[in-house]
Amino acid sequence: MNKRELLDHCIGIIEEKTSQIERALQELREGAESESKSTSGDKHETGRAMMHLEQEQLMKQLGEWRNQMQQLVGLKNVTPQPNVHSGSLVTTDRGIFFISTAIGKVQWKDQTVFVISPQSPIGKAFLGKKEKEVVTFQQTSYTILEID
Repeated sequence: MNKRELLDHCIGIIEEKTSQIERALQELREGAESESKSTSGDKHETGRAMMHLEQEQLMKQLGEWRNQMQQLVGLKNVTPQPNVHSGSLVTTDRGIFFISTAIGKVQWKDQTVFVISPQSPIGKAFLGKKEKEVVTFQQTSYTILEID
């Protein structure tokens, strides 16, 4: 499995997520403009407040996705090491884990890869481990077969 290609795939996922949020924000702005021209009174104020809350929520999500993008881009120059660290692609007897950022389960080249944060509980369990070591997380054991 090519870690560089997987990294680029994850960056693409985040680019798509940020584009979706940016489109939703634009639609909200346009909706707010048209509503302010066509309504007045309490109903108008409630609608504006709801749009404002939705806009804040989307802005927060956008910030989180941009932060994840920075984390991934920062991994482009990480050199391989014999132990698991941020940027490691870990193949185990129970699945493949990319220790990078919290995207979750990703389908890539007919395989499922768990893209997880090094700060997540399972990510912390893997950090520092070497090939052939066993990681136990929530009563499940994972034997590390390869670290890239």
